[in-house]
Amino acid sequence: MSDDFSDPVKEVQTFDMVELEKDTTGVRNFLIHNMSSKGLIFIFIVFIFFENLYIFIGTRLPSNYNTTTVSYPLSQEYSNNEATAKIFLEPLSPSHQIISMTGVITRHSTKARVSDLLILNGFYDRLKGNSIVKRIQLKDSNRNYTFEPGFEESSKFYILQDMITSEFDGLNISLVFKTDFHNVRGFKFSYTYADPNLSKFMNTMKLLLSSCALYALIGFLISLRNTVKFCTIQIFCIFLGIAAFVSTNPLSVLINKNSINELSPFLCSLLMFVFRFFVLYLIDSILNNRESIKSKFSMVYIPFLILYFILEMEVSSNLYHFTSEKDSSSDLSFTEKLLISYHLVFCLFVLSLLIHLYLKTDGKDHFKVIVYSTFILPAVATTLITEVFLASTKATHTASIQLMVYVSTHVLVSIVFLFLHHTIC
Repeated sequence: MSDDFSDPVKEVQTFDMVELEKDTTGVRNFLIHNMSSKGLIFIFIVFIFFENLYIFIGTRLPSNYNTTTVSYPLSQEYSNNEATAKIFLEPLSPSHQIISMTGVITRHSTKARVSDLLILNGFYDRLKGNSIVKRIQLKDSNRNYTFEPGFEESSKFYILQDMITSEFDGLNISLVFKTDFHNVRGFKFSYTYADPNLSKFMNTMKLLLSSCALYALIGFLISLRNTVKFCTIQIFCIFLGIAAFVSTNPLSVLINKNSINELSPFLCSLLMFVFRFFVLYLIDSILNNRESIKSKFSMVYIPFLILYFILEMEVSSNLYHFTSEKDSSSDLSFTEKLLISYHLVFCLFVLSLLIHLYLKTDGKDHFKVIVYSTFILPAVATTLITEVFLASTKATHTASIQLMVYVSTHVLVSIVFLFLHHTIC
């Protein structure tokens, strides 16, 4: 018999000995696919420990900002319709972050209700070692103020604000007020600025959150070292990890520059956008048993999430720049009310989807729903508490709760999601 024909049995045995190349294009084997109930409980206990630590600190901390109020009685030299005020503020340091100045008018008789118009103009100098660095002119502006019966102080009116950097260490303020000064006793000016000691502590907590997110992101990327082609959920996790890392703007802690500090509202809102997108993607992937993002998903969810992101960024920016101080009214603005509505709609929508998935799924998908819900629900709960209930009373405008509860919970949940989707052999 010719030697050109080989033994088929031997070929089969040889073929069986060949190690097949790992398939990197199919369904990935993630840690969540091999997780037991005990593993889930352990991860949840660790998560709850860190979340409760941040929540406890956040609810015990005082306001991020201190306010000092100084009375300025009118001198005998004022006219019936014009008064001037000269104020010198020092020392200022970058740890004060911002100086916001508001005022009220005080009166002698408190019987009647009085409303009038206040015309304000003037300028202030930024000083560095008693030398003028820059003069900033205040545009002539009209402020309405009202005295309610029985009150000696008028409604509050906004004067000025400035972000404090290392470029100056003092302010020399010159103001001119025009109004009817009959029955007026004087002014009370309030200066709001960040508590330097609390700012240092908050910066430490920011760096801790960012460091944990960076560690989780690096660990996730290491788990991808043998992956040839990334799937959709892996790409999502990479973006989620990056967003969690930059959400607290760690660079602003190290470099005090206005251009860097201005990014804080954007970076925080960016994490929320990516996080919500990721949550909806997880729910959609289980609901429709698919990995890729379909056009229907994009058409329905993405426009809503983009508007959500823009609203949150605008409100966060207003709070960061004390824009609400410019409005003497304590009522919520239209944008703030709209954002609260978006928070409420999104949270209720996610809750309804999770309940639907819990009732509909079984087997491995049912366990995945339980795992995801375990960590999505704390994010939903903190959003409802801080951004719906507390924000409706403007409680988060001056407290540390927003960072220590709202942001920290989303960062911690993002870290858990990265861990759950580690690629394992």
